[in-house]
Amino acid sequence: MRSSAPSAAARARRARRRRIRPSAGHDLAACISHEFRTPLTAIRGFAETLLRGGIRDRRERTRFLKLIEENADRLDKLVDEHLDLPDARG
Repeated sequence: MRSSAPSAAARARRARRRRIRPSAGHDLAACISHEFRTPLTAIRGFAETLLRGGIRDRRERTRFLKLIEENADRLDKLVDEHLDLPDARG
């Protein structure tokens, strides 16, 4: 028998959306902007360091590349959570 209760992931998504809804003077655009800028800043910093030759150790370069990938994945999830438009077909 299937439960009609929402999954933990669905409850977490709803909780995040509730947190960023404007209330008591909270600005939705500022909150979303901050959530997007954090991983973007990390990606930019790691990429600039790598491009300028600031990391000579191969393992450390690999670590930086993995961090860039993780932050890109984070951005992808943010887009899915915050900018996913409802299906126009209904």
